Amino acid sequence: MKNFTDFFISRPDEEIKRISAEFGFDRVIFVKEIKEISDFKDIEDYSFILINTQDKTKMRQFIDKALARNKKIIIQGKDGSLNRAALETKRIFMLLSPEAEATKDFQNYRNSGLNQVLCKIAEKNKVIIGISFSELLKIKSDKELAERIGRIMQNISLCRKYKTNMRLANFSSKKENLRAAMDLRSFGFAIGITPEQANNSLIQ
Repeated sequence: MKNFTDFFISRPDEEIKRISAEFGFDRVIFVKEIKEISDFKDIEDYSFILINTQDKTKMRQFIDKALARNKKIIIQGKDGSLNRAALETKRIFMLLSPEAEATKDFQNYRNSGLNQVLCKIAEKNKVIIGISFSELLKIKSDKELAERIGRIMQNISLCRKYKTNMRLANFSSKKENLRAAMDLRSFGFAIGITPEQANNSLIQ
């Protein structure tokens, strides 16, 4: 396994680097989560930030501020409207878990936070769609977990159809929730990612 990369949402930590190496990852990227403007005060040690807000104006403000400091930007998925606004900025690296707040289905099809239009925008603007394994570990209800995985599977199908790049990683903020690269790869197979996609989705 070469160049398999994980993402960890916390301050750089040598223990996390060691665990990630033992789990088959060649590299771990530490990500700073940004919810408020005050969160920008300690971002010097990070190359990536995760913007987590439902407010489009805040999101754009945070994107401007992050780019001014040469940071790569991940946007936490919200509803379809914010997901689209994020993809259309052309300035982000990844939209993470677009299905996260897609809780109400449409009349004729499942709401997964993506559709063919958004996948085409993501492909055109070279934005990666992220799949967070650690978010699934937080779900306690079997019914809710099955629904969430179903939405992810729909997004995988859409991304494959419209040639949109995906990234599968832990995206954990706790070391207890870390899983091995091969476990993520096997999970990817189980939810419909092809072997080639599974390998590519773990490579940074």
